[in-house]
Amino acid sequence: MKNETITLDQLLDNPELPSLPEAFLKLNDLIKHDRPIAEITKVIERDPSLATRSLKLANSAWYKRSRTISTVKGAITTIGMDALHQLVFATSVIRTFQGIDKDIADMQAFWNQSLQLACNAKRIKETCGDANAIQMFTSGIVAYVGKLIIYISLPEVSRTILQHSAQHPQLQHVEEQKLLGFSHNEITAALLKKWNIPDTTYVPIQYYTQPQSAPAEHLLNAATLSLAHHLVFKTADELDFGDTSTGLEKTLEMLSLAQDQLPAIQQQAQADGIEAAAIIGIPAHSR
Repeated sequence: MKNETITLDQLLDNPELPSLPEAFLKLNDLIKHDRPIAEITKVIERDPSLATRSLKLANSAWYKRSRTISTVKGAITTIGMDALHQLVFATSVIRTFQGIDKDIADMQAFWNQSLQLACNAKRIKETCGDANAIQMFTSGIVAYVGKLIIYISLPEVSRTILQHSAQHPQLQHVEEQKLLGFSHNEITAALLKKWNIPDTTYVPIQYYTQPQSAPAEHLLNAATLSLAHHLVFKTADELDFGDTSTGLEKTLEMLSLAQDQLPAIQQQAQADGIEAAAIIGIPAHSR
């Protein structure tokens, strides 16, 4: 039975929910207003964690540099302002929710799944010919955050949702919809919109459980997240493309991918996990 006691807006108005760090808000404002790189560099340098992660990203295999980048300014120049913005946002969200009580959620398992979703999405996007796939990585990292909001705000309902979806965790959103009238991806999207994050990040999250319903300009990114999500919970060989309820066959058509490409995508994404975890600051875990 649907829980009629809370709306999506009421859920997001919970004063106990964490808010984004001041460092992100400051950087977001500077980038939004196209401030000089020297000003942005100073803000990054005042945050040792962000400075380290910027350097790790610039020196990662993602950018294939022939020489080592040793300064924050050099890192920003190498990765570009958009990638910096994505990195700072992803890191900030992880910081925001890292203090959640372990009795509410297994946070290591949660971030491991989020990391795998992000790496899957990045590799899918690259396989589809998009070399600048970091935005999909970011969407993947934050897509499941709505689950945490349910866990924090509605612990009793959360237990019921998790019990009912235990056999098919990739369909947790179905149980959320039944009990709440909305699902974690809708919560995540509404939260990011409230935080003034660009719609290119949150709209694909909003529609990833039903990518065919996404607005045309977000269709492929929603499909990318949808396929990436299924690859979090099953190996490529285990996916059932004959099950019309999953929409997987249609998703592959939307992305112009073949089923036999998926094992390599999944393997590459799992290999990416260790480096990606080091860049954004979460523990890597192999399936």
